[in-house]
Amino acid sequence: MIIRAIGDVSVSREVSKGVGELLHSAAESFRPDIVIGNLEVALTKEGWAADKVSVNRSDPANVASYKALNADVWSIGTNHALDWGIPGLLQTLDTLRSNGVAFVGAGKDLEEARKAESLSAPDGTTVAVVNFCSTLPSGSSATERKPGVSPLRVLESVEFEAARMEEQPGSAPRMTTRPLERDLHEAADLIAGLSASHDVVIACLHWGVAWPFLPPNQGPLADYQQVVAQRLVDAGANVIVGTHSHSLHPIEFIGDAVVLYSLGNFLFHPSENELSDRDRRVTPSMHPILRTGPWNDGAIMDIVVEAGVAKEVRLTPIVLDDNGEPRRADKTEATRILERVQAQSPRVTVLATYDGEGVVTR
Repeated sequence: MIIRAIGDVSVSREVSKGVGELLHSAAESFRPDIVIGNLEVALTKEGWAADKVSVNRSDPANVASYKALNADVWSIGTNHALDWGIPGLLQTLDTLRSNGVAFVGAGKDLEEARKAESLSAPDGTTVAVVNFCSTLPSGSSATERKPGVSPLRVLESVEFEAARMEEQPGSAPRMTTRPLERDLHEAADLIAGLSASHDVVIACLHWGVAWPFLPPNQGPLADYQQVVAQRLVDAGANVIVGTHSHSLHPIEFIGDAVVLYSLGNFLFHPSENELSDRDRRVTPSMHPILRTGPWNDGAIMDIVVEAGVAKEVRLTPIVLDDNGEPRRADKTEATRILERVQAQSPRVTVLATYDGEGVVTR
C-alpha cells in the first residue's frame, strides 16, 4: 500500500484549484491508498488569544478548503490548536465533525485526544492513525477533565561545558531533552494495542525545533526525538510522520519502520488574523527569519508499505510561492531539496530521478 503524507497546512482563504491537483497528481506512477496531513491552525471565531509569540486562527468557513484537499485524516494536535483557548479548540472540533473531516490528536478530554482513526485501504489493509504533540504551550495538554491536545511531554535541561565556555565566552550552551516517561509509556501502550488490531499503524508527531530556534551547535533533531521514535517503533508503529519545524528534517529507517522527522510546509497562507507585535508576547518577531529559506521548501512523501514493512519513500519536492501555496519544484529547486534530505539523512540513500522526484531507500 501507499501512504501519502503532507506537512504543515494553514489555510486562511480559499485554496487555489492547482493545490488539490498537485496533491493528487504528484508522483504520477503512484496512486496513494491513504492521504494524511497536518492542520496547523484553529478554525474558530471564538475565544481569546493565548499569551504566546505566534497566535493565529482561520475562519471556520475555511474548513471547505481542507475538505477539498480530500485527505483521509488530519493530525490537529499542534502548538496552535489552543491559540484561541479552549473555546477556540471546541469550535474547531465541532467545525471538523460537522463537515465530515476526520482528525486525530485533540479532543474534549485526554481519552478523545488520544483516540485513533481507523481506515481501510482498497486492498483491505487496515490502518490506524494516531497523533501526539511535544510542542506544548502552557495549558494545551488534554487531561481526564480538560479539552486539549494529546501530550507527549519533554523534559529539558541546559548543559554547560566549563572548558568550552571559558575558551568561547558567549557561545550557546547545549540543550538536552528527554521524553517524560509516563507519556511515552502511555503512547507506546496505545500503539501496541493498535498494532495488535491493525495491519499498519501511523504515528503523527508534532515535535522538533524550527531552524531559527535551533542552537547552532546542535544538529537538526532534538535529543528526545530519536528516543521517542525508537520506542514507538518497538511498540509497533510502522510509519512516523513528523511536523512542526516548517522545514525538511531527516528520514530514517528503524527496523521495518520509517521515520519522517519533518515534511516541512505543504501550504501556509499568511494569516489574516495574527496578533500585532504590540499584542503578542514581547519577544523579537521571528517572522522575517522563519518565513524564508527552508520554510519554502517541502515535499509530498509517498511511503510504500508491504506486509507491514516500510520499503521506500518517494519524494515529490515542492516550493511555496509568495501566497504560501505549493507548486512542484523545478529541476534546480528539486536538486537542492533532495540534496538537503540526503545531507541530513546519512543512513539512507536518496536516488534522484530524471523528472526531479526522489526515492529514499534503505
